[in-house]
Amino acid sequence: MLQHGQLWEKPLQLPECQAAAPAGSNIMSTTFLYQTLDVCVYVSYVAYMGTPSLKQRLVSAANTDRLCTAMTGYCTHAFPSSRLQLQSTSSDADAPLVPVLDYSCVQSSFEQQLDHFNSSERRSWQQVYWVCDDAFPKTAQEQEESGVIYVFLGNESPLGTPRQPIVFENARRHRALVVLVEHRYYGASIPVPLSEDNTLAAADLQWLTMQQVIEDTAAVLRHVRADRSIPAAVPAVVLGGSYGGQLAAYHRLVKPAAFAAAVAASAPVTFVVGTQMWADTGDRYFSITADSADANSGAHSSDSGARSSDSSSSSCKGVLRAAVDQIGQLIKSPAGRREVAAAFYVCQPAQLTASLAAGQQFQWEVVEDFQWYAMSNNQPSNIGLMREYCGVLLAAGSAGADPMTALAEMTRYIKDDGSDDWCYDFTYSSAEDSPQQAADTAQKQVMVDVEAAYYYQCCTQGAVHGGILHSRGTAATFMPAKNASLTDFLQGCWQQFMADLPQLQPPWFMRDVARLSLEVGGLVFTGGSLDPWQGGAWASLEDVQATAASGGGRLITRKGHDDDDEAISSDAGTQQRSEHVAQYAGSAAAAGAASGQARLAFVVYEGASHCTDTHTYTWNQPGQPPAWKQQRAQAMDYAVQFAQQHRLRVRRSTAG
Repeated sequence: MLQHGQLWEKPLQLPECQAAAPAGSNIMSTTFLYQTLDVCVYVSYVAYMGTPSLKQRLVSAANTDRLCTAMTGYCTHAFPSSRLQLQSTSSDADAPLVPVLDYSCVQSSFEQQLDHFNSSERRSWQQVYWVCDDAFPKTAQEQEESGVIYVFLGNESPLGTPRQPIVFENARRHRALVVLVEHRYYGASIPVPLSEDNTLAAADLQWLTMQQVIEDTAAVLRHVRADRSIPAAVPAVVLGGSYGGQLAAYHRLVKPAAFAAAVAASAPVTFVVGTQMWADTGDRYFSITADSADANSGAHSSDSGARSSDSSSSSCKGVLRAAVDQIGQLIKSPAGRREVAAAFYVCQPAQLTASLAAGQQFQWEVVEDFQWYAMSNNQPSNIGLMREYCGVLLAAGSAGADPMTALAEMTRYIKDDGSDDWCYDFTYSSAEDSPQQAADTAQKQVMVDVEAAYYYQCCTQGAVHGGILHSRGTAATFMPAKNASLTDFLQGCWQQFMADLPQLQPPWFMRDVARLSLEVGGLVFTGGSLDPWQGGAWASLEDVQATAASGGGRLITRKGHDDDDEAISSDAGTQQRSEHVAQYAGSAAAAGAASGQARLAFVVYEGASHCTDTHTYTWNQPGQPPAWKQQRAQAMDYAVQFAQQHRLRVRRSTAG
């Protein structure tokens, strides 16, 4: 989403072409069209829009190095109502190589079981998946010798059109059949009927578990293999980013016979709500957010990957830290809270001045958006926002403003809509309202919006979002101290889902992910050095070993963290893990673990933010270091090398 009208004052430079707004155009009415044209430059998306003849025209142009010439005509025909224009800024010869031309992707649906663990449940539903077969060998012999299956996992959002950089930059090199599977309860893959107002009963979310998702993917993969008579020796590599990256790791660890390797991109596998890992390491998320503010502000180094520990007034992080501390002192008194409200133009000062708790909420709120800017710094249209906002902050400080006033000026710069009566709309949300008693709601059908699905996953299985991470408020960050109380979090969960909410129970493989990774192997962990979610990921074998040795996946129980009471249940995780490892004791993966040769690989994109592997907008994006594309290829090479063990095992077994 566009953030500022300033972007319209001059054309935004794009990889091959530029989009220019006609004089007098209205930003509100043209935003959607502009975004469409922005995407139009990326052939991976455009190739599935418009008529077949338009699609073929664009593909043919890209294949013959005439992309820029063809782009204007394509977008004019595909979007005739647009008042925007595409203007060439470079010759066709200068245009960078387009990684996706046409992979013959076809969308299908698969009749999926509602419950894979209950044989008496006979209901089924239609799950969306795509197959792209243009790079895959055509004969069974070639497939067995050199073919690979890429299985890309959908996230907590619609899957959309196939366009993932790490997939389509490398599929031809690896002769890969690409299978993309939408996650149950997201996009069009809703396993239970929705009501007329697009809601469903909270009780109908009971089949939203990672265990079910892993079985879904395995079932789709079996279907594709059988439907296309793919030889059993062809290995499958499972991939995903962010939450999907966590899922990719879990697929490999739970079903190593089906998924020969995994690429877990930007996967915060240690941020599992209710575990000691979550309690101990959440602050790393906020530390990297602060590093990102400095590195991307350009205040210290031209190397965007350099981390700054400078907390002086010359650094973005330093000014933000000083401003947060200044606010923290002022909100301790009514007079100080009034001063804060005045500095930030709060619309209803009473919302802020009433209590210390209100002041603490405000103190957190005025800097929390930087988590988003840090996470998405490499993604249009957030490219450059960290530099822009930090520039405003530091300029105010250079002009003599104290840290809080500088933060207030930056906040107004971001939020002010230009109206004469603009003010900062702050509302204090009290956590003191007690939930209704279970007896009052046991018989009531609770309806929730489908957007609540991921929150349900957080509440029941320990998936995590930035709002439920601990912040210690150290000098390494600019966030205030905040205790993400497990008890308070679960109370919020109960208020939304009430009696239909199962008890929080992170699956055994989430809690023991470090030990399982070492034992099973075959995983590639990737992430950006300036991605806050890298705080919950691993960048080296030493990181994995340290997590395994700490026992950090153990559940927080009575008085396990601050004042949290025992609030989560325990399954037979240890026993299941032992049975799981024993089940594959004869496999090469387990044998490798026994000899200390567990196969893990790590790729860190220096200076990158979130999902440098999998995000739509990383195709030839402006300013992207060539090394990132090379590292994506390296990550896939690691995974395919791991997966070759599957091909060798199957061949040996059939030969014997």
